[in-house]
Amino acid sequence: MSYILNIETSTSVCSTALCQEGNVIFANKSTEGPSHSVLLGTFVAEALEFIKNNELKLDAVAVSSGPGSYTGLRIGVSMAKGLCFGYGIPLIAVPTLKIIASKAISLNNKANETLYCAMLDARRMEVYASIFDRELTTCRETAADIITPETYEEFLNKGPVCFFGNGAEKCKTVITHPNAMFMDQIYPLAEDMALLAEDAFIKGKNGEELPKTLDLTKVIVWVDPLDATLSYTQGYLDEVTTLIGVSYEGKPCLGVVGNPYIK
Repeated sequence: MSYILNIETSTSVCSTALCQEGNVIFANKSTEGPSHSVLLGTFVAEALEFIKNNELKLDAVAVSSGPGSYTGLRIGVSMAKGLCFGYGIPLIAVPTLKIIASKAISLNNKANETLYCAMLDARRMEVYASIFDRELTTCRETAADIITPETYEEFLNKGPVCFFGNGAEKCKTVITHPNAMFMDQIYPLAEDMALLAEDAFIKGKNGEELPKTLDLTKVIVWVDPLDATLSYTQGYLDEVTTLIGVSYEGKPCLGVVGNPYIK
């Protein structure tokens, strides 16, 4: 029986959810604005207190991995990393657009031919967007799109496309194709990560492996050469780390944390 703490801080909404095998048993959220640095610690402390009082064992922490607010994501990931390091448990990354897509699909009773375009605001007339089918299979990978009437015409000409997320509102007056529909009030929440995180946890336990031959065009490597910039400027070099992450086909598969100043 697995217990996973989910953390979501990619937008102005801050939320946590403790889940037992994909079912939410304890949750907190605030929709009152970006105050993650104040709220997240309290939310996590309350979840850990619930775990302690009920004599449960935390098996993993899942965190929304973006796209989204840079500051919000850093707060959420930093908290998740600290918990995983302290408890010696796995860290699960769940794509933000997949979180809201799973929510929209669960609420929409339209025909199976409908595609789902998850959008997060990137300011001006730009969004981060990804397109899924009803089975949550990715039909188009995440990209930064400039919104015009033609942006999603390739998909709209083939059938209905449902747009949602905090980037969709500003698209209503631009995307007027007859096959376009919009869903309101869809935003990332930790409770909607439950099944996605559980699925990733099970796959990790079962030891799913990468193919022996990799398509290098589908490999992405992220490097943060100096994490903990403030500690670096203040001379606390033992707190400074270099972070390396690797994904294949949009799925995280390798992470390395090292301290370049410790011999």
